[in-house]
Formats: sequence, C-alpha cells, structure tokens
Amino acid sequence: MMNRCIFVLLIVVLAFAACKDNVYPKPKAMLRLEYSKPEPKTFETDQFTFEYSEMAKVKVKNSSSLTIEYPEMKAAIFINYRSVEEDLDKLMIDAQKLSVEHAKKADDMKHKVYENEERKVYGVFYE
Repeated sequence: MMNRCIFVLLIVVLAFAACKDNVYPKPKAMLRLEYSKPEPKTFETDQFTFEYSEMAKVKVKNSSSLTIEYPEMKAAIFINYRSVEEDLDKLMIDAQKLSVEHAKKADDMKHKVYENEERKVYGVFYE
C-alpha cells in the first residue's frame, strides 16, 4: 500500500512537472530584401523629366500617361500628367475617386498630399 501511494504521488509530481513549458519570446523578425545597387537612368518627356532605376521598365501609354514597372519587386508606379488650368480641385477629386475605387480591392491605403507652391507642382501619393 505504501509503495502504491509513493508511486501515485510520483506520477502526480511528474505530471505537473511535465505540463510546465518554458515560454521564450519570439525574436524580432526583419524583412530581408536584397536588390542590386540601382544605376539611375533619366526619362524625359515634354511634360516632365525624372530619374529611375535601371531595374525598372518604363511603359508609355500615351504622351501624358506612363507606368514604371519593377518586375523584381512585383511593383508598379502609375504616372498621369494633366495641365492645371484653374481646375485643381476637380483634378484632386478625380484622383481621389480613382483611389476610392481601388480601395475596394486594397486595404489600408494611405495617401499623402504633395504641394510645391514655388514650382507649381501638386499631387497625391498613394501607398
């Protein structure tokens, strides 16, 4: 009987000791992206001039619309040019309508207004 009690007590102690897991914090993860060092190229149209990476491919739709594609990153930048003639508010509303339509497909899309009064450059960046 005494052996039986010791055996049951030993099993109970082992069961409680086995249930205790050591909890370790997860290490902080960092996104590791490796791309070759970009070599800048210049792109010029009648409306604008800019530099872009050699990794990108510029596709011109028409004289005021183009796309800069980064196949390695699976990303694209869409650029549209419209001259502003006292209709900036209308153009800004049109741009926001486009983003709202796209927001149905994308979550948490952020925008940032860009204005350079000195050079008369205006725009909205969308992430």
